[in-house]
Amino acid sequence: MRPACPNESDHCRDLASAQRRIAMLEDKLAQAAGDAYRGLFENLGVGVFRLTMAGQGRFLQANPALAALLGYDSAEELMSTPVSQVYPDQRERAFFARQVLQNGFVADFDLPLCRKDGRTIWAEASAAAQRDAEGRLLWIDGILTDVSQRRQAAEALRQSEQRFRGLSENAPDIIYTLSPDGRFTYVNRAWRRILGHAAEEVLGRYFIEFAPPDSVDDYRHLFKAVRDGKKTLYGAHPMLHKNGEVRHLAMSGAPNIDDMGRVTGMVGMLKDMSSQIQAERALRHSEASLARAQKLAGLGNWELKLSNSRLSCSDEVFNIYDLPRRDPASLFGEIVSCMHDDDIDYVTRCFEKAFLQDEAVSFEHRIKRHDGQERVLRQVASVLRDDRGEPISMIGAVQDITGIRASEEQMRLLARVFENTVEGIIVTDADGVIEMVNAAFCAITGFDAAEAVGARPSILSSGRHDAEFYQRMWRSLADQGHWQGEVWNRRKNGEAYPEWLTITAIKDKSDRTTHLVGVFHDITEAKRNEERITHQAYHDALTGLPNRQLFNDRLAMAIAQAHRGGHGLALLFLDLDNFKNINDSLGHAVGDMLLQAVAQRLTRWLREEDTVARLGGDEFVMLIQGASDPDYIMQVARRILDSMSQPFAVGPHELYVTASIGVTIHPHDGHDAQTLVANADLAMFRAKDEGRNNIKLFTPAMNAKVMRRMELEANLRKALEREEFEVFYQPKVELRSDKVVGVEALVRWRRPDSVVVSPDEFIPICEETGLILPLGKWVLEQACSRAKYWHDMGFDGLNVSVNLSPRQFQDNHLVDHVGEILAQTGLAPHCLELEITEGVVMHSVDEAIETMNRLSSMGVRLSLDDFGRGYSSLYYLKRFPMSSLKIDRSFVADIASDPDDASIVNTIISMSRSLNLQVVAEGVETKEQLDFLRAQRCDQMQGYYFSRPLPARELTELLEGLRPAV
Repeated sequence: MRPACPNESDHCRDLASAQRRIAMLEDKLAQAAGDAYRGLFENLGVGVFRLTMAGQGRFLQANPALAALLGYDSAEELMSTPVSQVYPDQRERAFFARQVLQNGFVADFDLPLCRKDGRTIWAEASAAAQRDAEGRLLWIDGILTDVSQRRQAAEALRQSEQRFRGLSENAPDIIYTLSPDGRFTYVNRAWRRILGHAAEEVLGRYFIEFAPPDSVDDYRHLFKAVRDGKKTLYGAHPMLHKNGEVRHLAMSGAPNIDDMGRVTGMVGMLKDMSSQIQAERALRHSEASLARAQKLAGLGNWELKLSNSRLSCSDEVFNIYDLPRRDPASLFGEIVSCMHDDDIDYVTRCFEKAFLQDEAVSFEHRIKRHDGQERVLRQVASVLRDDRGEPISMIGAVQDITGIRASEEQMRLLARVFENTVEGIIVTDADGVIEMVNAAFCAITGFDAAEAVGARPSILSSGRHDAEFYQRMWRSLADQGHWQGEVWNRRKNGEAYPEWLTITAIKDKSDRTTHLVGVFHDITEAKRNEERITHQAYHDALTGLPNRQLFNDRLAMAIAQAHRGGHGLALLFLDLDNFKNINDSLGHAVGDMLLQAVAQRLTRWLREEDTVARLGGDEFVMLIQGASDPDYIMQVARRILDSMSQPFAVGPHELYVTASIGVTIHPHDGHDAQTLVANADLAMFRAKDEGRNNIKLFTPAMNAKVMRRMELEANLRKALEREEFEVFYQPKVELRSDKVVGVEALVRWRRPDSVVVSPDEFIPICEETGLILPLGKWVLEQACSRAKYWHDMGFDGLNVSVNLSPRQFQDNHLVDHVGEILAQTGLAPHCLELEITEGVVMHSVDEAIETMNRLSSMGVRLSLDDFGRGYSSLYYLKRFPMSSLKIDRSFVADIASDPDDASIVNTIISMSRSLNLQVVAEGVETKEQLDFLRAQRCDQMQGYYFSRPLPARELTELLEGLRPAV
């Protein structure tokens, strides 16, 4: 009886199948007879044998296919060969015979056989023992099939699985495979490290068993889409750690599809992202506005055959190195060429270390890709050894971690920014407990980090803000997520200080506030600057007194209070006398110091509720509140004026100045600020007009004078256009010959109503407004044109004199205008005389001399007008290119009766003669004056004694009447 099959479930079915095939073969052999049996036996495609195992064993029968399988030329040659030569392993041969004898039959039994040429092949045998009626063994019949190629393929598959397992087990990330129904069939050791389960706890289970409850449906839809759509999946998904924690993993996977297009399973990877997410959270905690970015890099697998340096790798390796798909024989050299020159020795040492230890080595290095990018890679490598422990290949995984390193560097940079920024930063949890502060916080508040962390921001409270302030702050944070504003806090030393604070609420994905970040800077200095700027905006920079704007504000408030209280107030408008002389002679620096001293002295004389302000230049105005009695106000003004008479010590100088003060009283002299100031200004100018160092109360008559002046100014601007001006001429008579040798041009204004306006009234206005420039040019044109007309009439020796105002003389275009007018009119330059006053040339001597030299070089004659009234210097007089000077009428008026005036005139004439200057006396009105001047040998005279100023027509008649008869 045959022994039972060792594995009933598998082998017995195979044995029964083989027995049926042999029985069928035997039936065929038995039925076949003669040539029919032999043809079947000879032409069968598998090896067929009948042998006996006795001794060395002998083939009783063999077909040609068996002989060819074993390398023999014929079946006869094989049958003459012992079985032991074909099946040399005695133990294997005995085991095979024992299995056949014990079981009566074997099926699919792999035998290592030796061909005639000595090469070993593998054959699959199915055999049966043939016995006689008494059960004695006759022989063994069987068939042989060559399975060498199948065995080689199986060995290659085994080695491939070994390589895959080596790569998988050493990979830093989880690698898994799934069955068609989604159960785990394989996970590597990374699962235990990342998710805590041993492999046996995972195999046979579904993905959803490791998913958080709220993600189960997502996983079902995900894997259904992969299975139905045969798509690759990639994305970040949560999974449960064995301890119940949620881990965030980057999941990738692809379906396995057979030749029929059916999904036979799935393979994929899981990468732990938990540390990166924690880093992002730390980044959000340190700075609300910090960017959150971290790029996951791909993972590539590779294997290097040590025998021939052939490198095989996954597609991701080509992507990482930016290489095209190449022949494995040249790929290794391409990758080595990408190594950074500075890292080659280090990488070599790391690979050498892998050969010396059984565990995988992990290291990082740089590469320079062909596209020019420098990337940072992480390598994990281990050596794969054969059964003898000899290394046959090196396997590994490579990952581009450039993005990770960049993120880490960014985090380090942000940490440095956090610590080194000049603004204080405070981070609290949602309950307001301080978790983190930076160095600037400690520097500003005085609290160490150890003192602040764990405390609440209330340690900084100054007590200056009420509960409503903080309630508004918290409402803004709750509604808008941020708040900013000015806060007064207190340092550790108790000092209160202002800061500008910005608070931002940091929220999680559920929109819940997890932290509050406060950024602040100390604005103490800014507040001081603000106060300083405000002070500068409302105070005079030189004296520190209120300026015009602040004074007007205070005056307006004082007027309003006076209206409500029924009391008065007074304004004192003060202007220093001749302050310009101090500036011009001693310089502006001394002038500024004098103004500062005046401001201090004025302030001492006023009460605290009064105001003294500087309006500009040397003008000061004082507001006296509660005062309406003119006598009291005049007493105050007199005390101020008396105090100004005391000398001022300014540097090395002791200066004496006087002032003029104008006074207005509210409400008598005005109801508003503008009117009161304007009237006080008018009163001050009246005080100056009446001799300076004086005080004047405003009167309505002063205002009438101003209105008159304003009316004149308005009409003056139209007078030139309307041709309302006319030039009069006063003759100059040579005393030696009593002949008219020249005329002085004098402008007159005849208004449309025939009223003639005195030059003394409108010339100052023209000077102030600038109208003197076009008017003076017009007068010069008229005078030159008229003089040329008289020359053409035969009065060749007649000169014309024209007065130049200060603004005309200082005009940069004066010389050009004179030249143009002479050219236009045709008047000879020596026939034009320009009269200039002492004050004009002494204003800026060097510039004046330059202008006079340019005029003199043209041939124009110059005359110094009103000599003796100013502050002429003989030193400058001899430098001036003058041809004559005019004695002022104030000296001529009393020369016949006043010895002093007579002496002065005599001296001027003598001095002029010594300087070769002609002398002209103006304002001669009596015969006595004329006789005195002739006695002193004065050259020329003009005045009413000979003729008043005449219109051009009347002067022409006068000249005609004086022409000698022919």
